[in-house]
Amino acid sequence: MQPIEPIALYILVFIMFGVLLTWAWLLTYCRRSLKYSPKLEDIRKVNLNLTPRVSIIVPGLNEEKYIGRCLQSLLAQDYLNLEIISVDDGSTDSTLTAMKSVASLDQRLRVIEAGQRPSGWVGKNWACSIGYNNSTGDILIFTDADTVHSEQTVTLAVHHMLQENLSAITAIPKLMSDDFLTSVTLPLLSVFLQTKFSPLKVNDSTNKLGYFFGSFFAIIRGHYESIGTHREVRTEIIEDGAIGSLVKKRGIKMKMFRGENCVDALWARDRQGLWNGLLRLLVPMHREQGNKTVPMVIAIAFLMLFPFIALPGGIYFAYRVEYNFLGIFLAGAGLVTLCIMMMTTALILSQSIKTSKKLALGSLIGAAVITLSFIISMFRAHKPRSFAWKGRTYV
Repeated sequence: MQPIEPIALYILVFIMFGVLLTWAWLLTYCRRSLKYSPKLEDIRKVNLNLTPRVSIIVPGLNEEKYIGRCLQSLLAQDYLNLEIISVDDGSTDSTLTAMKSVASLDQRLRVIEAGQRPSGWVGKNWACSIGYNNSTGDILIFTDADTVHSEQTVTLAVHHMLQENLSAITAIPKLMSDDFLTSVTLPLLSVFLQTKFSPLKVNDSTNKLGYFFGSFFAIIRGHYESIGTHREVRTEIIEDGAIGSLVKKRGIKMKMFRGENCVDALWARDRQGLWNGLLRLLVPMHREQGNKTVPMVIAIAFLMLFPFIALPGGIYFAYRVEYNFLGIFLAGAGLVTLCIMMMTTALILSQSIKTSKKLALGSLIGAAVITLSFIISMFRAHKPRSFAWKGRTYV
């Protein structure tokens, strides 16, 4: 037993050092991404004479609690040449009634019932397609029913497209939550979203990554039709990301902005919504990449949880004379890594999610939730089991 322990301890120290370096890189990249990514509100000058027709498409399923404030925020836009098409996707609550109630106050808002979703269509793709079929705008904007927009959002989006000759844009929203568990999980999740789907990557013409956030993306009608509309991604669980990828692959000029000051998006409403939201993100990835995701799941587990284990473990070994130095190093590296984790999540909380930095103290809870979701989603990826996300069932 005596010869084995030092070797195992050296391995733990080596792993901890790798985790520390990775978190240092994540902090550095998040700072860079937040600093240099363009903001939707940063625009040279708004030309009020340039107002192409805009159609805003809002699909909704069982959104009685949120659809009203979303539609009201869209009707309050300072951009005048627009129409809003709210599509009820077969709600069983009073969503349709809420839509019609708001529509009765403003003729720019039309309410449409999507009807029975055809076989092979998943998620909100069918409702988005119905909205497009009933639209007249030169520019199409897609947004979610639980999203709230500042009054300048459409104006800023359109004028960015006109001034920079863009065919499509998307905005990273301020992610909102209604429960504590989601609140302490979102910062860590946002760290990975900020690094994987950073505007610095999406806006780089040499980078193949293309991505849209479903809470807000705008695209010129002709280009939307050229990629096959939502019909082309009708089987995709994360349809907005799939459309963004298609746009980038086809060489259509697109740009991603930080939109936290313009777009508020509710990410999950309760603990069950948080869990299913994570599965919705991860299951398609596992299905697409197969066994290649196994090393990634292991790496995520170490990255998320190992610092919390290394600190007390290192302290334990530090009190054993024969392992004193290695124990001190392990505990010290764990402590430094935890500090970097807190700094990274606090950065996201202050600049992206824009809420209390104290939520960074719940990082252990968030880390456990994300790690468990990665593991579970890997096992569920190839099984015919369904999960619900915002009222829709995915298989």
